[in-house]
Amino acid sequence: MPATFVVLSPNHASGQRKQTRGRSFKLSRVASPNRQKRIQVTRACDWCRVHRIKCDNNYPCQNCHSRQGHCSRRERSKTRTLPSAVREIEKLEERIRQLEEQLQNPTKPVNDGSLVPAFLPSEQRGSKLREGVYSAGVQCAQRRQWYGLLSNFYYISRLRSHLTIALQQPQSDCNMQPKSASQVFVSPTSSKSADSSLAETALSADLGESGSYLTPTQEDYFLSLFWESYHCTFQILDEGEFREHYRSLWETSSPTRKSSALVDIILAICMQYGLAFLPREDSNSEPKAMVDGNDATIAGRWYYHRSQMLLNSQLENPTIMTVQCQILTVKYLCNASYQNMAYSGLATAVRTAHLLGMHLEPPADMPREQRELRRRVWWTLYCMECKTCMKLDRPWSAPFSLITCQLPADDRQLALISGSNFASYGENLTWLTYTQQITKMMLAVRTVFVAFADKCGDVVASNSGRGIYTDPQTLEDCAIFLGSKMEVVRSWESQVPAGMKTKRKNDGVALSTDRTMLDIELYAPLWLQRQRLMLELLYHNLLMNLHRPFICFPSTLATENDSSTPLVSPSQSVFSNATPMTESHTRLCIEHAITITRIMHQVLTGSDILSGMHEAFHFQWNATVSLIGFILAFPLSPLIPEARENIKNAITVFETFGRHFAVGASAANVTWNLVAKADYLTERFHAQLASLELQSSNTPDLLHSYLGTLTVDNMNLAGQSLDFMELMNFPMSGTTDLGFSLDPFASSEQFFSGSINPDDAWVPNQS
Repeated sequence: MPATFVVLSPNHASGQRKQTRGRSFKLSRVASPNRQKRIQVTRACDWCRVHRIKCDNNYPCQNCHSRQGHCSRRERSKTRTLPSAVREIEKLEERIRQLEEQLQNPTKPVNDGSLVPAFLPSEQRGSKLREGVYSAGVQCAQRRQWYGLLSNFYYISRLRSHLTIALQQPQSDCNMQPKSASQVFVSPTSSKSADSSLAETALSADLGESGSYLTPTQEDYFLSLFWESYHCTFQILDEGEFREHYRSLWETSSPTRKSSALVDIILAICMQYGLAFLPREDSNSEPKAMVDGNDATIAGRWYYHRSQMLLNSQLENPTIMTVQCQILTVKYLCNASYQNMAYSGLATAVRTAHLLGMHLEPPADMPREQRELRRRVWWTLYCMECKTCMKLDRPWSAPFSLITCQLPADDRQLALISGSNFASYGENLTWLTYTQQITKMMLAVRTVFVAFADKCGDVVASNSGRGIYTDPQTLEDCAIFLGSKMEVVRSWESQVPAGMKTKRKNDGVALSTDRTMLDIELYAPLWLQRQRLMLELLYHNLLMNLHRPFICFPSTLATENDSSTPLVSPSQSVFSNATPMTESHTRLCIEHAITITRIMHQVLTGSDILSGMHEAFHFQWNATVSLIGFILAFPLSPLIPEARENIKNAITVFETFGRHFAVGASAANVTWNLVAKADYLTERFHAQLASLELQSSNTPDLLHSYLGTLTVDNMNLAGQSLDFMELMNFPMSGTTDLGFSLDPFASSEQFFSGSINPDDAWVPNQS
């Protein structure tokens, strides 16, 4: 039977074979010598298949390797035969049988990791156990939020648990946190209560009337506040471009301007800032701690609401202005204490920035001022997410490994063309230096935070999920690890320009915890003074949070019949002997908290540099709960008198803020409440120690049996050394004057008798 063959010249190259295609001849079949059977290939790569040449099983194949091109083969192919397919089916059937047996046997736990699809790469799975806590006191289980081990909320939950055990009374959330707008209203634009049902809050926005918006003159006033306040720390706008944009909105015959999401959100945060300077209507009486619709923290909410409506229409085709609006939206929510909304808003902003490629290096053909503006916008967003994620100890939305955008520059030439009229200050300092230094600091602290969080995750995994507070040595290992990672933060501190640091009096060291007073430069511009103070406050706040997990709260395993067993233990003596690094981190945490309080007290009582800065209030509250926790955990520490003195200063700071917004007054009340409880427990503890001293001479083993009943955050203290005489010789005079004088031998049941709400006994009179 005749066959058809394609005739090719042996001298032709493979690229010239197209010329011979289609030429066919009728030839008789010619016998050819037997050739070796070719190796079976599952599927040729794309390049070999297109060019119809022989491929192989290697990756890359020989042809792609020779031409140094991309090969579409992902891995070495395996021959697919019927026996191999049968073996694969049998393996899967056996796996199904095992899983069915596990589901039928409830006593045998199901390994969740085995249910993960096998094709999911192992590095994408959660390999570390992360300890955390769900928010308490929420009636609806669907509303409970998760906070990680290193979060502020987790620390407060440990403080609450300790007080619940020590006072033998449940502690409510309302007496552990100041009353903010997020605890009163379901959203900044709603009058619905935060405790409303899900159905009631489905449509929760209250649309504003025309009277809720500003006149053109009022708009000009509040917009001018932006350049005096936020622009020096949020360097994401070109002032000249914005003014031109705002002017274009009025180029109509209409008495009102065109809508602009950017203008609206700037007006919203400037109203928050501006109204925080004004005294509240009830300032003639005691500051009220109840947030209402006129509170400064939610001022401008109608502009915020309109801005969000306009932003929603830009999400499909965003611009850099969209990202700028989203950053300022997050700032507005943080000021109003809507931290979960801010966390979600950050994720949206990061995705929008990714869509625009802002995490990548800007194109080289773009003007320099535009390239640097993109860098500043991206790194400002990234720093905001770092602060929020570390505060809540929740996952990041911006993976650092994908970022190629360089840090923003801060030279004089760039400062002159960046649209603002801020003058340079010093040789190596411009108004743009702040963003660069904040970014470097956040990257350094983030490096330590991520490493420490991973270490804690390893500890939790090795302890079968029991956490880092299982025993003192486990906590000490974590403390040693954290100490070994702090060098990167010290390196950042050493390179900060001198002009970015607030000087100290009496030869004090800037950015230190040496207790020296600030030497605020009298003739320095306001923008520079704010940059210096916010940089230092943020620095101390971040480091305080890193060291704070090592504050361990004492508790007991006392039985119900043994009501006289002490509920506070001298944990600082245990740590000083057995776990020196744990004690060192605890001391550093309190020193940073004291420094924050001293700075806030000096600045707020002597100037208005930080007036209206809501973030400064959050710094002070964070420092205050650290000081209160330290007093409860270490009642015999030499730092106790200084810690108590600074709590007095913190209350003064809160009362100063309380004259302008309600959450400040509420924070002062909560602080008084917690200090009163700390005083009660401290006096009871010292009375019990005095009783033990009288009995110790007759019963030498009494103290050891006493320690055997104590735990510190579930750590058994039996066998730990304790210098009893050293504890008893500690001077306590003048250290309990902040709270109420209580009978130290009275039990918590007697103390709370006759009180409808246990917490009412601790709350000072509010009006």
